[in-house]
Amino acid sequence: MDDKQLNKLSMFIKTADFLDDNSGDLAGVTQIAGIKTAIDSGIEGIVDADGDADSDTSGFTIQKSEERTTVEQLSIKVSRAMAAYGLSINNPGLVKLADYVPSELESKRDNDLYVKAKKLWDRADPVKASLSNFNSGPTDVNNLNTALQDFYAVIQLPEEKRGQKKVSGMKVDRLFGEVDGQLAQLDIYMATFAGVNEDLYALYLTSRAIDESGGGSQNIKSGNAGVNAVVNVPFAEGKIDADTVLKLVNRTATGELRFYFSDSPTGGEGTATLHYIVNPDSTMNLVAGSSGFDVTHVYLNLFNPNAFEGKWRVEIL
Repeated sequence: MDDKQLNKLSMFIKTADFLDDNSGDLAGVTQIAGIKTAIDSGIEGIVDADGDADSDTSGFTIQKSEERTTVEQLSIKVSRAMAAYGLSINNPGLVKLADYVPSELESKRDNDLYVKAKKLWDRADPVKASLSNFNSGPTDVNNLNTALQDFYAVIQLPEEKRGQKKVSGMKVDRLFGEVDGQLAQLDIYMATFAGVNEDLYALYLTSRAIDESGGGSQNIKSGNAGVNAVVNVPFAEGKIDADTVLKLVNRTATGELRFYFSDSPTGGEGTATLHYIVNPDSTMNLVAGSSGFDVTHVYLNLFNPNAFEGKWRVEIL
């Protein structure tokens, strides 16, 4: 989300809180309860979709790079042994086919590298025992086969993830439009209170106002946490102080999340003096200064101990 959307999301949340806090006074207009349900659903959908849209895909690119490097290194080692084996049996064709050059492999596209390395494995596997005399052998050939399978599995991942992020971003835009539509209806129903409960209506108008000076991306952070992963909640330096009140939200359907203040943005639970367990689909409010924040522990982190991805949101109230 951009800052404009984050400011609008803050308004959505304020309006939903207003409806919660004043549900008794609003009960006479029965349509409002249904709109409240739709707004809540829209907010949760926006947060979930934005977590996917803002997810970091660099890890998938790094993984692919690591798998590619393994394929290149094993291909060079096996190809040199194959060339030596070809020379030993007086097979010039095999020498030429098997003698791979590192710069040639490095310059190839991922798919082309996979094809070339796969052809090498096809030729090497039947004679892998004979490569033991040339500083290679069955272990390298088998490892090359495994590396090829791993490399093939991740070749398309970065592009797929970028595509998923784009789709999620489009979903965020659609959900904003849907909540705007619900609020347009709510405005009509709430206007009926203007003449009978002026204070209530004024409070509603305040909740509907978009504050562009103190909300938005500065005050709301959300995202996903990988399996057994530590995640930093990236508020700007100095944004949190001892008096800051935080709302911790675990958007995961099952499985707890653990929040804590650390001395580094990557520090695990062991770097914290206190940590707070937020149960699935639950929230917790806390004051930073009495919750582990101090001059050393200034980074708000969370740990996902589950064997599945977690979803989270943190708001400065």
